[in-house]
Amino acid sequence: MTYGPDQSSGYPASSYQGLATPAGGQQYGQYGAPAAPPAKSGRGPVVVLVVLLVLAVIGTGTFATLWIIEGGDHTATRESLTKSEGALADSEKRVKEVEETLSGVEEDKRVAETKVGELTKCQEAGRDLIDSLDGGDTPENREKTSDALDRMDSFC
Repeated sequence: MTYGPDQSSGYPASSYQGLATPAGGQQYGQYGAPAAPPAKSGRGPVVVLVVLLVLAVIGTGTFATLWIIEGGDHTATRESLTKSEGALADSEKRVKEVEETLSGVEEDKRVAETKVGELTKCQEAGRDLIDSLDGGDTPENREKTSDALDRMDSFC
C-alpha cells in the first residue's frame, strides 16, 4: 500500500499537499493533526424561523377564536342588559303608580280620620242627650238637653 498521490493520475507531485487517507478513511493534515470537521449545513436559522412561524400562526388562530367567542358572549350580554333595563323601567313605572295610589289612600285616610273625629263628637252629644232625657225633668237635665242639642246641631 502506498500513501500519497496516484502517479498514474497525471498530477504533478508538487501539487500534492501531503494529506494522506489511511484505510479507516479519516484524513490527517500535516504533522498528524486531525483535519477540521466539515462545515455544518445552514439549516439551523431556517428551522428556528419555521418554528417561530408555526407559533405565530397558532397564536393568531387562538386569538381569532377567542375574539369570535368573546363577540358572541358580548352580544348575549348586551341582549340580557337590554332586557334587564326594560324590566327595570317597567318596575320604576309600577313603583311610581303604586306611590301615587298610596298618596291617594293616605289622603283618603286623613279625610276619614277627620270625619271620625267629627262623628265622635256627634256621638258624644247624642249620648249626652239620651242621658239628660233619662234623668227626668229637672232644670239641670233641661240645661244638659239644650247643650246636647246644640252640639248635635253643630257636629251632626
